[in-house]
Amino acid sequence: MPPWAWTAGNTEASYRIPSSCRISKAQPSVSRIEKQAFALCSGLRYLFLSNRVNQIAEDAFEKHSSSLVIYGMHHSEAADYAEAHNIRFEPMFALAAGAGFQVLHKYYGVFREISIPPDVNVISAHAFEDCKSLHVIVLPSGVGEIGAEA
Repeated sequence: MPPWAWTAGNTEASYRIPSSCRISKAQPSVSRIEKQAFALCSGLRYLFLSNRVNQIAEDAFEKHSSSLVIYGMHHSEAADYAEAHNIRFEPMFALAAGAGFQVLHKYYGVFREISIPPDVNVISAHAFEDCKSLHVIVLPSGVGEIGAEA
């Protein structure tokens, strides 16, 4: 089973949906979560969703834990889904589209290590201000500009 696979009834507390998965030589983007993908996963407490996820089946999290938290982007499918299904949502990044680029304005998380979304090209000044727990930042290859004191 690939390391990014998840099976119904899994009891692990957290899982990160990768923005891409390597299958042979292709890297398809994870863009949807299918029916009952996380059904009966009562131990699942945290889920990290990429901004590339644009479709989540109505019953994807059927019988989820009452303490489940979905982490993702402001104004995303993940945020909308969480609100509609009474699942706690915590924003990780504030992103804004520019003229042909994606800007990361602010990181809101409390994690030790993060991976910047693959669509980000610019990181604003002070984007990681007051992030005392953050020790490792993995940048995508497309980042071409990082603001002062980011």
